Amino acid sequence: MNPSIDGEVIRISIPPMTTEDREKYVKILSQKLENGKIMIRQVRADEMHEIKKKFESKEITEDEKFGDEKTLQDLTDKFIADIESMGESKKQELLQI
Repeated sequence: MNPSIDGEVIRISIPPMTTEDREKYVKILSQKLENGKIMIRQVRADEMHEIKKKFESKEITEDEKFGDEKTLQDLTDKFIADIESMGESKKQELLQI
C-alpha cells in the first residue's frame, strides 16, 4: 500500500484481492460461521437443561416441556439457517472477481 497526500486528504491505494486472498477469506468465513453455529447450539443446550429442571421441579407440565423444547428447536433451526444463508451470500460475494 502506498499512501499519498493530496492536500488535507490521505489516500491509500489498496491492491485488488488475489484468488489466494479470496480463498483465505472464505476459509476464515467458514470458521466464523461454524463458531456461530456452535454458540447457538450451546445456548440451546443450556435452555434445554433449564426446561428439564423446571419440569423435574414440577414448575411446568409435560405438555409445556415438549412445547418449549419444540419452540426452542425451531428457533435454533431458524437461526442456523439464517447463518448459513448469510454465509453463502458472503462466500459468493468474496469469490466474485
